[in-house]
Amino acid sequence: MAVDIAATDAGWRARGRLVSDEDQEAFGFLSDLDPVFLLRFEDGSSVAVTVCPDGHRDFVLTEHADPLRRSVENRIALE
Repeated sequence: MAVDIAATDAGWRARGRLVSDEDQEAFGFLSDLDPVFLLRFEDGSSVAVTVCPDGHRDFVLTEHADPLRRSVENRIALE
């Protein structure tokens, strides 16, 4: 994936794009389980972000303000 982060008057803006269609299925599966990810930078810092789909392979990242530790329940029907 490719992510573009830019400074704005209000803080920052982040958009991303999956490089290939093959990545879309796996990334979509993970996002459906929990849309909160840690965005890690080269200096070792990180920020929690929520991934919001925005088109075929595009997505928007917003800062996740709620606690990272939370109860998540997800059921997958295996047939």
